[in-house]
Amino acid sequence: MRNREEWLAESMLELADTLVPGFEPLPYWLGVAGRFAELTGTSARLNASADQGTETVVVCTDERLETTALGEALMEEGPGADCELTGDPMVDIRLDGAAESWPRLVPAARALGFRVLHAFPLRLRETSLGSVTLLATAPDRLSEGNFRLARSLADVATISMLQRRAVVSLTETSGQLQHALGSRVVIEQAKGLISSKLEVSIEEAFELLRGYVRGRNLKLTDVATRLVDRSLAVANLLTLPEAGRKPPIGRG
Repeated sequence: MRNREEWLAESMLELADTLVPGFEPLPYWLGVAGRFAELTGTSARLNASADQGTETVVVCTDERLETTALGEALMEEGPGADCELTGDPMVDIRLDGAAESWPRLVPAARALGFRVLHAFPLRLRETSLGSVTLLATAPDRLSEGNFRLARSLADVATISMLQRRAVVSLTETSGQLQHALGSRVVIEQAKGLISSKLEVSIEEAFELLRGYVRGRNLKLTDVATRLVDRSLAVANLLTLPEAGRKPPIGRG
């Protein structure tokens, strides 16, 4: 690895950059997996929520983890699935003693030359986004320094993605509120226009507007907008009087 401090700064900046225009979760998570693999000298498999939690993406830095029996086994068992539940990393797991826990994964991994597994959860308190599983061909233990850095990578990636979710959700909610406010404003403008033109109360103006909309199966906001921009004449509302009485007609 190149200069460790530069690599760490670059990695953290890359993982924190989730609010850029055109953000795509798949290449982001692939970049996260790549950082884990580069740090630890392993093959990495990461599964995580795509963006707003609607689907799950799986990315690998080694194609053997995608297309072999090992890839299929990792979908159902292994330290990644276990640490997602507990929220705790699992490191330095030797395959020689793990066959009972993961009967499909262990023989498939050993057949490809892997000897040790590590896994880190992508989790913040009670919210889990997924996990990263690292497979090593060398029997070396994960150093304390790399363990701490790997946890930091997982934490930064998780927090950054959750922040993105929060911002996207807030933006969507803001847009919905803005639309609702805009609709309310145009309806109030239409009521005022009807009241002025026909010399009726605001309540009567709204009843005329609502009766016109209901009788023609139209949207209230659409009709109000047409009244305000003068593409619909106020007098047209009188063509559909309420049942049982004539609508009030303004003077002049």
